Amino acid sequence: NGSMVGAIKGCTGQEPTVVGKPSPLMIDYLCDKLGLERGRICMVGDRLDTDILFGTDNGLKTLLVLSGVTTEEKLLSQENVITPDFYADSINAFFEEGAAAEVAEEAEEVTAEVEEAKESVAEVKKENAFEQL
Repeated sequence: NGSMVGAIKGCTGQEPTVVGKPSPLMIDYLCDKLGLERGRICMVGDRLDTDILFGTDNGLKTLLVLSGVTTEEKLLSQENVITPDFYADSINAFFEEGAAAEVAEEAEEVTAEVEEAKESVAEVKKENAFEQL
C-alpha cells in the first residue's frame, strides 16, 4: 500500500517500482508471457478507484461487484467518474443474471474484429510487397 511504499522510499532514498494496481506492469507481463489479448480480459473487483480503474486504464473489460467496498449509491453518484462495463451485487449474481453470456458474446465479437484486422494487414503487406517488385 501507499504508506509502505513511502516508508521504503524514505529509508532507501530510491523511487520504488510499483507492480500492483493500477500500474500496468502486471497486465503487460501477463499479456506478453501468455499471449493474452486485453479486450478478452475482464477485471473483476469491488473497488472503483483501484480494481476498476486498473481495468479501464489498461484496456480491459471491467466488472464491479457490490459485495465489497463500493456501494451502488457511490457507483451511481454524480461525483463518481469511474464507470465499469458491468456491475452486479456479487460475482454469483453476475453469472445468474446472464451478464456472463453478454461478456462472452462481446469477446467473440472482439475476436472476430481482430481476425478481420489481421487479414487486412496481411493483404496490405502483400500489396506493398507486390508494388516493391
